[in-house]
Amino acid sequence: MHEVVNGNDIPLFEADLAIKYLLNWNESITRNLRIQFGASIFEEGFIDPDKFNSTQKFDRLIDVIDVDLFLLWNRFVERNKHAQVVVFKSHIIFERGWKCHFDKIIYVQKTREKRARDIMDTMSQEHLIHKSLSDVYSLMAKELDEKDKIQKSDFVIYNQDSLSLLTQFTSIAYLLKSDKSELSETLV
Repeated sequence: MHEVVNGNDIPLFEADLAIKYLLNWNESITRNLRIQFGASIFEEGFIDPDKFNSTQKFDRLIDVIDVDLFLLWNRFVERNKHAQVVVFKSHIIFERGWKCHFDKIIYVQKTREKRARDIMDTMSQEHLIHKSLSDVYSLMAKELDEKDKIQKSDFVIYNQDSLSLLTQFTSIAYLLKSDKSELSETLV
C-alpha cells in the first residue's frame, strides 16, 4: 500500500510505526510506562509484547501514547496542508475508536495469510518485535471482525494484486480529491 499511496503523491502517516517509536524511543513515554507497568515490560530495551497479551493490557498501553500519537498526526497534517488527501495508516483504527478523527475510512481487505505475512514483515523490518506466525494469528484474532470493519468503512479496497490495488486506490483518491467538501484527512 505504501508504494500505491506514494505513487499518487499522497502523504502517508505510518501510525503503527509512530506507535512503535513512541513506545520504544520517546524518553518521557518510556519513563511513564516504567512507572505505570514496571521495568519488566521491557526486554533488551524494547517493549515486550508478551506482557500485553490481552485486549485490556494492550488498550492500557496504547492509552499512554494516544495523545502523543495524534499530536504527531496533527503536525503531519499541518506539514502537508497543501495536499488534498492525507492518509493515516493503522491496523487498530476501529479497535481504538479512532474513526471519529477522520473524514473517510478506506479499508484494505487482504486474505488472512497476506495480512499475517505483512504484519510479520513490518515487525521484522523494524527489528522491534519478533513473533512466530502463530503469534501473529493470535494478535489478529483480537482485532475487530473483518465484516464489521468493512461495514464501518466508507471505501473498501480488495487487495488481490498490486495492479488491482493501484487501480482501486487511484479511483478512490480521485474521488476524494475532486470532492471539494472533503477535508484532507483520509485513513487506510
